[in-house]
Amino acid sequence: LTRAEIPLLLVQGEFSESADLSVQTSQDQILLEKKERLLEVWEFRTTEPASQTQLRLQLPEEADPENIRILIRGTDGSWRKEAHHVLGRYAVVGLASHDDAVAVVEIKSTPWLLYGGVAAGVLLLAVIVLSRKKKKTK
Repeated sequence: LTRAEIPLLLVQGEFSESADLSVQTSQDQILLEKKERLLEVWEFRTTEPASQTQLRLQLPEEADPENIRILIRGTDGSWRKEAHHVLGRYAVVGLASHDDAVAVVEIKSTPWLLYGGVAAGVLLLAVIVLSRKKKKTK
């Protein structure tokens, strides 16, 4: 499975040459916080378990690497936040032996610059209105 002719998902570990990886989209429902948006979910299976594995997932084009969270589904079916780092187009995350799905979640950042601009505009408008009132009372 590829995106832009680059492998979508890679699992690194100690596997035999006959090991195989299958990947498919998932319809799993994930409970997110208010400021989060699910970008994509992938299920993966290897034909043989391995310890000390890492998953490399190519991030979607719309994902801002600074504002994503990676979730991993464990053996009990629950999702957990997992520390990751970005290497090129890939998010790299450690896996436990029976993890079987990965989700990319966008964290919607608060547009502080926009809020600051609106507040400055309101303050400027208040100063103008007050200065005009002072001129009229003189």
